[in-house]
Amino acid sequence: MLLRTLSLYIFIFFFSLTSAVTQSRINTNDYTDNRVYHSENDTTSIVILYNYYFSGITLGDPGGFNLLYGYHFNKIGIRGEVGFIPANTIYYGYQINLMYNLSKTENFEHNISLGYGLSSCIGPNLDDVNSPTLSGFNNQYYKWNYIGFYYDLTYYILFIESGLTFGIGTFKNPQFSIQLGFVLRNL
Repeated sequence: MLLRTLSLYIFIFFFSLTSAVTQSRINTNDYTDNRVYHSENDTTSIVILYNYYFSGITLGDPGGFNLLYGYHFNKIGIRGEVGFIPANTIYYGYQINLMYNLSKTENFEHNISLGYGLSSCIGPNLDDVNSPTLSGFNNQYYKWNYIGFYYDLTYYILFIESGLTFGIGTFKNPQFSIQLGFVLRNL
């Protein structure tokens, strides 16, 4: 319960922060992106949209240690990720997001997205306190097949995503999701 509450507060904090940063850049025309041009007769800026791919590593949902790869087509993007943790439990998953870009500069970007994914874990039966580890025979299969709504931001290479998922499986609806990691955008 504490992790869910914490991820909700992190989501609200970063959404507020990025909205404030975006609004201040709009008000001051202080863009660091070299694809922004100022008109000689007008004080407004024109942001040129562009395509680029990105890749990175994250920790969190859908599969623990995740590799991600995606492509932005101007304001629309797609991202796929797959993750796996081999430990006392086997944790794995994948996720595909369709993204809409809210704002981007050379060093900053934030998006909202709709995602589909699967997270699975094979581990000790949590209902049985005396359950052995994977080497035993009393293992439980936990599964979460979901659709989620997400907000993410990238600041230089730091990446954070938080969202709310709804689905079917072992867990109750809704579930909070969070990822932290590093993403390189090839602008």
